Amino acid sequence: MKHLTVKTIIKQTFLLLLIAAFTTSAQKKDYSNEPGYVNFGNFDEFAPDDEVAEVTIEQNLLKMVSKLAGEKDKEMASLLGGLKLIKVNSFEVTKSNRNKILSIINSVDNKLTNSNWDRIVYIKKKTNIANIYIKTVDDNLIEGLVVTNIDFDGEASFVNIVGHIDLESIGRLSEKFNIPHLDKITGKNKNDENNDKKDK
Repeated sequence: MKHLTVKTIIKQTFLLLLIAAFTTSAQKKDYSNEPGYVNFGNFDEFAPDDEVAEVTIEQNLLKMVSKLAGEKDKEMASLLGGLKLIKVNSFEVTKSNRNKILSIINSVDNKLTNSNWDRIVYIKKKTNIANIYIKTVDDNLIEGLVVTNIDFDGEASFVNIVGHIDLESIGRLSEKFNIPHLDKITGKNKNDENNDKKDK
């Protein structure tokens, strides 16, 4: 199973960020009113020496990459063209921050399950916990996706994808940006009785 690593995030998004650096700089858009947006809370409490990575890819850059994909990869172009935001926070898991991370994961779970989000994947093992949630609007349009994941011997990640999301092809983002567990939801929907998974 691939896990999101700080080095991998930086390496795989470097080209995108380089492209953005040569475009006209614009004020960051406020996505908090988007139905698929989730505020994971304040990560400032993590120790300065904790290994932390944050990647935010906004709508203007996503549309640019969609155009670059163009004829070469129509499926990816269509998928990226419908997105407004990809936000990733990744942390190295240590003995000192493990409980903090678990607390944030539980807080996110409570927030989403009480806010009409559907948890479509749940994995719990001795050394790994992962959840995937989707926000559905008008019963057939998915406008948000959240992944929370912790590997006790590796890293933890919090992912929020905002925009029009096609579950049939969302797994491609796992290949493109190395986002964990997205390959597990290909073809699933909230009415699938096997959506919630629990591995022990």
